[in-house]
Amino acid sequence: VLDRDHYLCQYCKTIGKLKPNSKTVDHIVPVEAQPNSKADISNLAVICRQCHHKKTIWEQKYYGTGQDNVLTGAKPIENIGEIVKLINDRHP
Repeated sequence: VLDRDHYLCQYCKTIGKLKPNSKTVDHIVPVEAQPNSKADISNLAVICRQCHHKKTIWEQKYYGTGQDNVLTGAKPIENIGEIVKLINDRHP
């Protein structure tokens, strides 16, 4: 996945930023929300630390992932561009 994505954060890339040397591989749809996609390479993308932090917070609210959370049963979102819009949405 790192080679396929050229070590570029795919989340930053969708908004025109090129962030090289990103070395984390992320499940686009978290394994907790979609266990059958754990080994599916199409569900993996390179992500930078900043995007990973924002996405984790969003996943906890949207999917109910994380320790002591309850899964919400939310519809899986597989489109990185759509996820980027949602993790950067800043409603008061």
